[in-house]
Amino acid sequence: MSNNPSFGLVAKGGNKWNEDLFSKIMDELRIILCTEDSKYIELRNKLSDEGNISAKAITAVISGWVGNIIGVAAAICVPFVILVIASILNVGLSEFCGVGNINPD
Repeated sequence: MSNNPSFGLVAKGGNKWNEDLFSKIMDELRIILCTEDSKYIELRNKLSDEGNISAKAITAVISGWVGNIIGVAAAICVPFVILVIASILNVGLSEFCGVGNINPD
């Protein structure tokens, strides 16, 4: 990825570019995947209720929730969600969760 992988994208509802977008998305994905934070209880329930849900649907649902929380369009989050899922498949969830800070506040 480049130093600024989402250059030129704007925040939903305004014309401001948020330079911390990648960090915000990663923080939210770590909260979803590595904690039991109540902020994402409805998402976790939705995903567990679906049973045999496709990878595309999981990516879309997670991207939509994360985008809504941080205030960007879901489509902006999709590449980052895919990157995280691919990383987890390579290194494992426990290794992914052990990297960086997990701050649900």
